[in-house]
Amino acid sequence: MVNLNKVLSKHKGVVAYAYATIQSPTRRPVEIRVGCITALKVFLNGKKLFECEEYHHGMKQDQYTARGQLEAGSNALLLKVCQNEQTESWAQDWQFQLRLTDRTGAAIPFTQPHAKEVKP
Repeated sequence: MVNLNKVLSKHKGVVAYAYATIQSPTRRPVEIRVGCITALKVFLNGKKLFECEEYHHGMKQDQYTARGQLEAGSNALLLKVCQNEQTESWAQDWQFQLRLTDRTGAAIPFTQPHAKEVKP
């Protein structure tokens, strides 16, 4: 679970991007299973796989499933997670969860290279 309020602080009318590089040992189909309480889009290797424009409607594990293809080697996974301008207390949540699986929901093998420190 990634709580964007904890990472970025509370903001309204904004967008956050979550990016990961995923190394796959082989070319294989993948399901990107995501749960999100706000609007989101899922991209894999520059291709949009899924989008949902609903806000504050609840969230559960594996709420949405996007199907794609991991290439052997490096793959780019990008999420665009939006937060609208509602100010009610129940509309303050801004979080998501994500996992990579095969069609049965079983975890698939992959690694993530360590991030390198970027110096100005």
